[in-house]
Amino acid sequence: MSVADRSIDPRIIESAKEEFLQKGFLDASLQEICKNAGVTTGALYKRFKGKEELLCAL
Repeated sequence: MSVADRSIDPRIIESAKEEFLQKGFLDASLQEICKNAGVTTGALYKRFKGKEELLCAL
């Protein structure tokens, strides 16, 4: 099993923070978070189980 590259975590977290602030938790899009962070949805899910876990990481 490969280990996730944690160097992209700050980009994901910053993108998520902006998305949550702009749209709120319910309307925030993981696809938009990934797009703005420059990562794939697979890369996000390798690090976080979903929106809830991503919100807790903020």
